Amino acid sequence: MNETLPTRRRIWPWLLLAALVLTAGVLTLLWRAQAERRTPTADHYIVQVVDSGPLRRTINATGPLNPVNLVQVGTQVSGTIRALHADYNSPVRAGQLLAELDTTALDADLAQAQAQVRGAESALAAARLRLARSEDLVRQGFVSAADSDDKRAAVESADATLAQTRAAAARAANNRRNAEIRSPVGGTVVAREVAVGQTVAASLQTPVLFRIAQDLRDVQVEMNVSEADVGLMREGQTVRFSVDAFPERSFEGRVHQVRNNQQTIQNVVTYTVIVRARNEELLLRPGMTCYVSIVVAERPQVLRLPNAALRYAPTGQAATDAGRGAQRTVWRLDPQGRPQPVEVKLGIADGRHTELLGDTLRAGEALVVGERGGAGFAGPRIF
Repeated sequence: MNETLPTRRRIWPWLLLAALVLTAGVLTLLWRAQAERRTPTADHYIVQVVDSGPLRRTINATGPLNPVNLVQVGTQVSGTIRALHADYNSPVRAGQLLAELDTTALDADLAQAQAQVRGAESALAAARLRLARSEDLVRQGFVSAADSDDKRAAVESADATLAQTRAAAARAANNRRNAEIRSPVGGTVVAREVAVGQTVAASLQTPVLFRIAQDLRDVQVEMNVSEADVGLMREGQTVRFSVDAFPERSFEGRVHQVRNNQQTIQNVVTYTVIVRARNEELLLRPGMTCYVSIVVAERPQVLRLPNAALRYAPTGQAATDAGRGAQRTVWRLDPQGRPQPVEVKLGIADGRHTELLGDTLRAGEALVVGERGGAGFAGPRIF
């Protein structure tokens, strides 16, 4: 009994030491495993390679289609529409009768003015006869020269009254002619704004009766281009556009004018760009919405990198401003599988790739575009 107790006392320290060593080993293994999980490996990153190929920068915009020359036909006199001689899509010639107003009142005004002219002519003739008699009596000494002066003044007054009545008659005749609405140009009626029996009033603003497209084969697109892209627009640039009515077809035009008149739409400053096109088949109709694409720069074969690489930054670092500036930073993997920053110089860009200038990267090199998180691929950083 006395020999067993010292033996047990000698074993306990060794058992305790063994337990401490075992615990330290387990903790070391757990720490190393956790450290390995915290250290990203090459499989942790999503990469895309630098390649070569064509690159095209385009500006996309929309705008309505209109005839180049659209004439609004109105009336200078008021009245009721008595007859219409043209309708939608009617081809018309210059001077052709389009509509007529009721001329009852206008005919009466013209007859009254013509009667006043005849009365003024008679009054002038009588005044001239009185003047001739007075001058003869003055020569014979029967009346004084003052009587002749009065008769001469009466002739001048009658002559002025005649001129006034003739002007009124001319105005009445012009109003009567204006009651016949005639086409000022040849073309096609695209809009008729009145109907028979409708009253039009031309007091403050000339009412529009017809809209005539002078030539539907000559059309233009009026599109709004943002201030960021208007600097790339030049007159004469080739333009491709499509419309919803013919989605499988592409139409061609050219930039005709870049207007300096700006307008602000939802806090975005835009400028109007006019694109002219031919419509030989008459497929395009006024008012259609055109989806315009303008090629402002093109490279047949260049070294290019994915745009997603420009938006990536390692965890804990801020991403650079995507898509702006010629000098940027991208990240590639070093031999140990860690992201390594590379300064690159950029050229033109499209929606997927950006031209790579200089020799800092070569075709086939992998660039980091995102990281795989615990729940899967988180994707490249956009903001």
